[in-house]
Amino acid sequence: MQEEFTVAQKVVFTVGEFARMFHIGRNLAYELVRTGEVKAVRLGTRRVVIPRSEVQRLLLERAEPASAKAEDVSFKSAKEVR
Repeated sequence: MQEEFTVAQKVVFTVGEFARMFHIGRNLAYELVRTGEVKAVRLGTRRVVIPRSEVQRLLLERAEPASAKAEDVSFKSAKEVR
């Protein structure tokens, strides 16, 4: 019987899981691994996994402070858009 783990418990993620977390397609996720933008580990001849530390690095690297985003956004009413 295979044990199920929560995201918080996982040490590595499959490329498919990584793609779902970042809301990108699997093909793009594999391309990011292939180009080295995302560091991955090959287990055996076929299995490719992405370490939790790499996921955390990507999140921290791409994170913007919430205040910076709020300042850059301009809100327009529906009347202004027309």
